[in-house]
This record gives sequence, structure tokens and C-alpha cells, in this order.
Amino acid sequence: MHDFRDNIHCGYDADKWELLSSNAKKFRYRRNFVHAFHLWHCKIMKNNHGFSLVEIICVLVILGILGAFASVGYVRFIRLYSSIKDVDVAIQQGQIAMNRLFTEVTTIDTTATAKPFVLDTSAATAYSTPYKFTSLDGSAGVDNVVSYDSSTKILSLNSVPLCENVSAFLMQKDDSATGVANLSYVTTKLTITVGSKSQMLSSQFTLKNL
Repeated sequence: MHDFRDNIHCGYDADKWELLSSNAKKFRYRRNFVHAFHLWHCKIMKNNHGFSLVEIICVLVILGILGAFASVGYVRFIRLYSSIKDVDVAIQQGQIAMNRLFTEVTTIDTTATAKPFVLDTSAATAYSTPYKFTSLDGSAGVDNVVSYDSSTKILSLNSVPLCENVSAFLMQKDDSATGVANLSYVTTKLTITVGSKSQMLSSQFTLKNL
């Protein structure tokens, strides 16, 4: 005959076994996951040996080559920038000199009692002698001497330097001018040279005292 207490005992054992089985599965799953993670981490650390000496040397050689090319390009850029800057400064000085000559030339005294001027003709191709003319400053006349020294490449007005780096300079009168009273305009040509770069400034100054 089956005892009622046996049923209770058997039921209690089944529930307990199911609970223990579930916990055991969870434990095995966690243990397997931790073990797999540990193996993966060990494999990564095992393969992570860093760079070899040969690899480091190769990288340093490549960086040195790239640095050499970069430095050469940088030096060329600096030289080009410096030359362009020097040319710009020289041209600005030439423009200032032209403005000063414009002020003096446009006020040349063309009265009958004015002193003779010394200017090249339009056929002249090179500077020959110091240019001389008298400019009016109010009612008084000022004798001006424009000279150019080809050895020092300096253009001067009354012995005061106007511009440097001048490779050529001309002041030409109009062909119809046979005297001061007939002078209408003066053509001025100024060439600035810095290194291999040259720039010519040319202007025709019309006299105001006509």
C-alpha cells in the first residue's frame, strides 16, 4: 500500500531538483562565459608584443625622408616670399620717387626768364647726364638736379637719395620743345630691379605752368 507521505516526499524532491537544475544551468552558462572571455583576453595579450626594432627604424627613416622633403619645400617658400616682398618694397619706393618727381616736374618754370633745362630727347635710350630744371615754389624758383648713379643704382634729387635698386632711368622732353617756354610735358622712365625681377615705371608729366 502506497503511503500518502511518500507522495509529499516525492513532490518535494522533484521541485527541489528542478530548482537545483535551473541554478546549475545558470552557473554553467556564467562559468562558460567567463572562461571564454578569459581565453579571448589572454589571446589578445599574448599577441600584443608591441613594435619590433626593425619596424621602429623603418618608421623613423620614413619620417626623416618626409621631414627632409617638407623642409626643402618650406625653405623654397620662404625664399620666394622674401624675394616677392623685396620686389614689392622696391616698387613702392620707385612709386614714391615718381610722385616726388611729378611734383617737381609739373611746376617747372616756363617763363621767359627761366633757366635752361637739361633733359634728354625722346630718342635717348640711356641716362647720359644729370637732369636740371627749375621748379616754381610760389614765386621763387628752385633749381633741381636729378642724378642717377649706375654703379650704386641710386636715384637722387639734389643729392638726396630718392630710390634704390634703380637699373635704368630717363627723363625725356617732348620733341617740339626747343626752349623752356615751349616745354609741354616730360616723360619719366624708371626701372626697378631686385634679383632677377624687374619692373618699369613710366609716366608722362604735363606741366602746369603753361
